[in-house]
Amino acid sequence: MAASMRVWIIDDTMSEAEARTFVPLPADLAVSTPDDDDFSDRLDELWDLILVDENLGKQPGATPAVFDGSSLVGWLRAEARRSGRQLPCVAIFTTQPDLFDKEVPAVGPARPIGGSFVGREAHLAPVLDVEWLFAKNGDEKAIIASKISSLAFAQEAARIQFGANGASFDELVAFLGLGANLAWRASAISSVERARPPVSEAMGNAATFRGPVSAVRWLIHETLPYPGAFLSDDQVATRLGVTPNALNALIRDLATDWSRALSEAVYRGPAASLFPRRWWAAGVADASLTVAIAVREGQDKKQVLQALSGSDDVALLRERDPVAIVNGDMIDAGIAPASKCVQLRPRGWPPQCEEPWMRITEAASAPWFRHMIDPSDQPLLDAPADE
Repeated sequence: MAASMRVWIIDDTMSEAEARTFVPLPADLAVSTPDDDDFSDRLDELWDLILVDENLGKQPGATPAVFDGSSLVGWLRAEARRSGRQLPCVAIFTTQPDLFDKEVPAVGPARPIGGSFVGREAHLAPVLDVEWLFAKNGDEKAIIASKISSLAFAQEAARIQFGANGASFDELVAFLGLGANLAWRASAISSVERARPPVSEAMGNAATFRGPVSAVRWLIHETLPYPGAFLSDDQVATRLGVTPNALNALIRDLATDWSRALSEAVYRGPAASLFPRRWWAAGVADASLTVAIAVREGQDKKQVLQALSGSDDVALLRERDPVAIVNGDMIDAGIAPASKCVQLRPRGWPPQCEEPWMRITEAASAPWFRHMIDPSDQPLLDAPADE
């Protein structure tokens, strides 16, 4: 964690000692309540992340008042507009991850989230006008602390990279940490262009209102969660034809040029720790092309992968024409044959990303999925389940 990283926690019950379990040294940390005398002074300071407790122990009154974290976020946004201030990343920080169970997420069925936001932070954060949400309960404080650090680092990196006058495309590429000597770099740059990046650098160095946060939001709300410039383990496995568990074996020993090149495709840039492992799609495509050429020449696929990776621990997928699938919450749910699935067009799914697949049986289980499917595929939902 960089020494310059600064985190402000707004919480009416948390002590600084407890806060340090989530934001360890050497990060600079401040803990305030919304009623502290120095609250306005804190707001004037430079932060990389503001964590706002949702449960402030107040009740809504007859007149407008800040009585919970969500309303405080609204106040912070309004104050930023009034003063022309650029806020850092702002995140909800709560012991009750099911407090928002009646909120309709930005992605998927127009139905209440119906439970915990954990795993669906990227779908709910835009609705609440925050960058992320963190659950601070449970025994996984080290994991939560790592995720908090990851978001604060992303903001710090964006602040250093872009300054206050918006982001150029070249700065965005540098922000993502794309290596200069990668064989597939040009393809990766093209994938970033297709991802609709928030290029905002203005003539005359004019400041943008959201500032560096715009790039962080694009990355964690629109880009890393969905298959496009980046891929999940399941999506990489379908392209290489191996089980998700076998991916680790392919890059474990780095004994060959191919395995080292595939390892370089693992995304290690800003906000990587907020998600399960992500891969640069361009790097995976480069690695899978080598495999495909050898197989087309008549070589056995398993032997090809063993030779290329230097590992004998290679398990091939059994599914024919495998696709990575999502569940009803629009999050990864494994791998299945394409013949047993349909492709969806979910509300809020970034149009620049690959449309997700879902098992036909699950798509037929609720009426709101039917109209996410191309009309020509809708009869598949009415076919007998064993077909």
